[in-house]
Amino acid sequence: MENLSNRAAHVLCPELENLITSNTENDIIIGFCLFPSRTTLILILAILKLGSAYISFDVSTSSEMLLRYVGSTRPIAIIIEDDADIASRFESVAKVTKLLTINIIYSLMGDLQNSDLPLTASQVNQLQSRLQLSERIAAIVFTSGTSGYPRCVRLSHRSIINSVRWYSFAFPFKENDVSCLSASADSANSVLEIFAPLTHGTCLVILPRDRVLNSADLVESIALHKITRVTLQPVHIALLLTCLETLPVDRISSLKYGGEGEGYKKPDSFCSLVVTYGTAEVTGGVTYHIYKNAEDLDEDTGQKKCCIGLPIWNTIVYIVDNQQKIVDLNTRGEICIAGFPVSAGFYGSDSGPKFLTNPYTSSESYDILYRTGDYGRMILGLDGKPRLFFDKRHEVEVNIHGKIYDLDKIASIILNMNIVQDCIVMCYHPDRVDQRIIAACVLSQPKVSPFQIGSKLSKALNNFVVEVFPIEKLPFQANGRIDKQSILKQYQAYRNDASRWKLLRLPSSKIQAAKEALPPIAKVLNVSVNHLIDHFHSSFYSLGGDSLNTLSTIHQLCQRGYYISVEDFIKSPTLKAIFEKALTGHDKMKSAKIKFLIWQYNSGEDFAGSSFNFETLKFQHGKEDISKMITSAYATKSVLCLCGGVSSIDFKSYLASTWDLFLTSGASVVALDNSKQIVAAILCQEFHPKLKKVRGLMQMRYIIELQKFCILRALHQIGGERNKILFVQFFGTVAELKPYENVILLMAMVKEVLERAKTLDYDLVLLVSENPAVSSICEDTVKYSPLEKTQLNNFVANDRSMPFQSAGSHESISVYCHYF
Repeated sequence: MENLSNRAAHVLCPELENLITSNTENDIIIGFCLFPSRTTLILILAILKLGSAYISFDVSTSSEMLLRYVGSTRPIAIIIEDDADIASRFESVAKVTKLLTINIIYSLMGDLQNSDLPLTASQVNQLQSRLQLSERIAAIVFTSGTSGYPRCVRLSHRSIINSVRWYSFAFPFKENDVSCLSASADSANSVLEIFAPLTHGTCLVILPRDRVLNSADLVESIALHKITRVTLQPVHIALLLTCLETLPVDRISSLKYGGEGEGYKKPDSFCSLVVTYGTAEVTGGVTYHIYKNAEDLDEDTGQKKCCIGLPIWNTIVYIVDNQQKIVDLNTRGEICIAGFPVSAGFYGSDSGPKFLTNPYTSSESYDILYRTGDYGRMILGLDGKPRLFFDKRHEVEVNIHGKIYDLDKIASIILNMNIVQDCIVMCYHPDRVDQRIIAACVLSQPKVSPFQIGSKLSKALNNFVVEVFPIEKLPFQANGRIDKQSILKQYQAYRNDASRWKLLRLPSSKIQAAKEALPPIAKVLNVSVNHLIDHFHSSFYSLGGDSLNTLSTIHQLCQRGYYISVEDFIKSPTLKAIFEKALTGHDKMKSAKIKFLIWQYNSGEDFAGSSFNFETLKFQHGKEDISKMITSAYATKSVLCLCGGVSSIDFKSYLASTWDLFLTSGASVVALDNSKQIVAAILCQEFHPKLKKVRGLMQMRYIIELQKFCILRALHQIGGERNKILFVQFFGTVAELKPYENVILLMAMVKEVLERAKTLDYDLVLLVSENPAVSSICEDTVKYSPLEKTQLNNFVANDRSMPFQSAGSHESISVYCHYF
């Protein structure tokens, strides 16, 4: 290996000496795309001897992904297999980097004489970068891509050496040890699998990818080659532990734990099982725990716990809350890592907010803190020593409008239906406005449809919509993990499958109309058009529709020439009925006549059997009932309350303390039905820069502080002097109202507020809301002007805390204004 890698370095040196790096970090990178073999290791060593960093591209990487990765890392050259398929895919990057085939490299190596000696300093300097030796990196590896596209991570020499030295000390190699390379060379796990045995002269078996993906083949390979050290994913452990008596395995090392404890048949004998935790951003495993007997492992897996032990050398693990404060023992928090294993960040994108300045220490060796996003807790063992327990991967919990959904629990519900053979539940476009939960299902019977699964799931999740789509089988990566990128591609193909329009069973003359009418409905509901096709005979409201996005949908349809009244929309039992009515168009309903419905309510006229009257809020209107109604609408549904931890009691207490301001504004409005019962209210107060402070009620104070912050920024944006400003703060209705009544009441009451504000000589009306449906109504129909938008999880309060940090990155609060 030493001689061959020296020879390869001598060959590469003149081939690359005139090439200049163009990546943003000034790294000199040489890439390769090869089938797993000893050639892979020869090239890795040769590249490192040139003073460069290596990056490996999997042989199955698509042209699209190659453009993405090569475009961000800018390797000066890539060495590829002499394979027509691989070569055709690399044509897309031929103008960006130099391409060499491995056959050419071997041919040149054979022609060299006396080239087994290391490169001289002058030869190495030809490829040196402008970076100091201590700043240079050794490798580029990829993240798993569980929350989007895999990202390129820069691993330093220090990170790799630290991991190798720790491993060699913690688990010394024996004379007859045999290790194996089961991870792909583009993953962080491969770093330790390659360098730990090679630096100790230990035999290293390189397993073909297809043998790694199949658990039975993997077990057979271990027995055939008498492998004593192997890195496994949890998907393989269950099978392997049942076969221990037939295998010469001295120690099993699972360097990355990617799921919950697997069930297995308890063996009569047991080898040491090392469970470690880590990510690509921290060079693979950074904590470890040794299970020395089957009883301890059996106890933890039975309780669905996973001990990941204590940190490796030169590593600090912190467990922190959402305010970045270190938590107490046995308290769940986010796992954060500092020390030598922390990588040098990502390529092609900002490394924040994952890589931060470490606020807990002044040591330069631990100055960067990596936030994993995963959760764990520190628990004292029977021996009095603390142990770290893994709780959940960050991508398992998804925050949608302030409510947390556990993807593993959703998957369990689906599997318990007994009509699905296997499934994986994921978040599509996490932390984006169009994020949604999708479920890829391997159906147990051909007659089972996604509609059946989706309908049952919606009932189990209180009408929350999960988009279900079928796949033939779950795809796996070379390291044994589920290939989520492949699943996302299948989902995209499913969404874009034009042949599925025939499932609507509509005449050909109506198919084109459906292609125009269904996309805006899908956009409002935040689902794919194919999901609507599968649920064409379901109710709009069973698919995630509510009273507020009803009007947004009608507005979107009207803009495309498909007219339907609010009453007809609400009364339509299915999407098909909505489509048919929108297609024919009602003469009484044109897009401009949405305003007519508001006037209809203002004049007290009957609409669908209901009529309402509006009055200015007075003392006699019943503070208790209105407070209860507003509290019910906000405290249990508002993103601000859910993410900010505001209880119903605190919210109601705030309303009580501010009630006089709502009364004295003169613009707060209540709606009464035929029996003179209050069914809706909108509460306003005159805005002052020194908005009334909320004493006690800490979490509610943050909401008021946020609202004030947004308004002041909006006023600065407007400019000029404003003597009298009305702040529209809260709106709520009783639960008994029909969906369309909620919509029309909101529109009508906003207009009532504007009329009162104009009469009372207010200069400006400001409405603040974090509800995207309210925002849509403001922009689309009531014609408020949008001013200021603030991302909730970026807001920093006066006490330097971030009270809404748990909100999704796509969730924001907006300010809308109406001038007089």
